[in-house]
Amino acid sequence: MVLVQHEARKASPTRAPDLIDIREDFHVGDHRMRSHEHQNSHLVMCFGGEIETHSGQESFLQTEKSFAYVPAFVTHSNQFRGNARTFQITLNEEDFGITPRQTKSKSFPRLHHSASLMVSLFQEFKFPDNYSRLMLHSLVTELLVSIHRDADSPGASDCRTPWLLQVRDLLHEELSETLRLDCIAAKIGVHPAHLTKAFRKHFGQSIGQYVRRLRIERARHLLESSDLSIGEIALATGFVDQCHFTRTFKGQMGRTPNSYRAKH
Repeated sequence: MVLVQHEARKASPTRAPDLIDIREDFHVGDHRMRSHEHQNSHLVMCFGGEIETHSGQESFLQTEKSFAYVPAFVTHSNQFRGNARTFQITLNEEDFGITPRQTKSKSFPRLHHSASLMVSLFQEFKFPDNYSRLMLHSLVTELLVSIHRDADSPGASDCRTPWLLQVRDLLHEELSETLRLDCIAAKIGVHPAHLTKAFRKHFGQSIGQYVRRLRIERARHLLESSDLSIGEIALATGFVDQCHFTRTFKGQMGRTPNSYRAKH
């Protein structure tokens, strides 16, 4: 078992009275946090590495400056990779005059208004002054309104529309195949340009990035749990050949497949 150091720094002097906790966390190495839930809502921004979150049938990947909202009592698990660095706020939304109706975790890409508000919150956290408490309360209130207004907007009851879920399932099912964008769009019945834009908006990454991550995750599992050769794993996970697999795996994980297997 690989021991993982976990550091946390709280900002007590600048913490607004109605925030339960506000902190910057460092997740050294790669590690998985099993299914759990929180008694209060969580706002989490990724500032380095990656965070993969699974909640029920939903999953999303956070990369640099993407933001996630996790409501209270929603069961979820997390996978931290690449020395993930996070900024997170724990709060009771009713303290801000909001009765939460969101029952699902949700991610927002770095260009979304909510993500930009979270960056502003981080700046107040890192560089406090005499007005920081007021600013923290104001920014969190605006952020919560943005999250819930987005959820209440027409057609937003489920940000991942049924056809996007079909795309996700198709990518999982045919991971070993080389799928072209136009073929995926034709199977689902949408325009390729619309597919590209909608997928990035709701999953926080391109289809190519999503597939590459899935292949590396599948390869990691096979390296840890099977006796398949490196070449067989490369083919099983959709890579052109062993060289392509080794190069991509090392680029993502910082070590070759053989080295990874030896340590696991």
